[in-house]
Parts: sequence; C-alpha cells; structure tokens
Amino acid sequence: MNSTLPRPSLLAAALFDTASQLRAAGLAGSPPRPLRGKNVALLTPSPDTPAALTLVRATEALGARVVMVQLGSLPPADTPAFPETLALLGRLYDGLLTDGVPPGIVRELNDRVDRPLLDGALDAARALAPDEADIDTLLQALVMQALA
Repeated sequence: MNSTLPRPSLLAAALFDTASQLRAAGLAGSPPRPLRGKNVALLTPSPDTPAALTLVRATEALGARVVMVQLGSLPPADTPAFPETLALLGRLYDGLLTDGVPPGIVRELNDRVDRPLLDGALDAARALAPDEADIDTLLQALVMQALA
C-alpha cells in the first residue's frame, strides 16, 4: 500500500528550510510575523517554567498573542465540565500548545478541539537542533508549521 504521507526526511527538510528562512529574515531585520492576529493558548502545569516561557517567547515572536492556561485551573478530568472546558478552549483560541501536559489530556484535547494542537514542540526542537543556538529558530519553525 502506498502512503501519501511525506517521509520523515521530507518533513525534517521542510522544517529546516522554514527555520533557515526565519533566521535569514531575522538577520535581515524583517522577522516574519505569520501568526499576527492569532490567539494561542499554552496549556501548562506551571506558567513560570523555563520551557513555558521559551514557548511563549517563540510564539509571540511570530506575531501571536499567547495566553497561558494553567492545567490546575481546569475542572477535574473526571467531571462533565472538563470536556466542555476543553471544547471551549477550541472555540476561544486559533491554536493550542501544550507543555508538560499528561498524554491522556493531550489526546482528549486532540479529540475535542477542532484547532491545531502542538504538543512537545520544545523537546522536538531540542532533539533536532544541531546546537543550542538553533533551538529557538527550530521551535519557531515547528510552531509556525503547526499553527500558521
């Protein structure tokens, strides 16, 4: 059976191409703002972790407005209000990022939210970055590809 999904090497090449374009535009003094006007929620257990702050900085640099939603502020997962709240997040925001959110909640978000959802972006950027200086640019490329 033939797959229509791009091979991982093509996805990585596209990601690195996007990162290169972002870096070149930034160095030229005209950083792109492809997420201008978009509202993005970052769902995280704690808004003051370095990872959460890095995600906010990278997403705002692309022009989005980012609101942090603390995981603890949501209703308990075993109540009827929980899925309703997740669906509400999908109506309020153009896209969602998650950091440090349990996989079960990410799956439920994915099922209930009809918006782009990006989980684990910072970990992916760290795994792909050839060196520390490239993490932010790769993170922006991941966010841009997921939410633009």
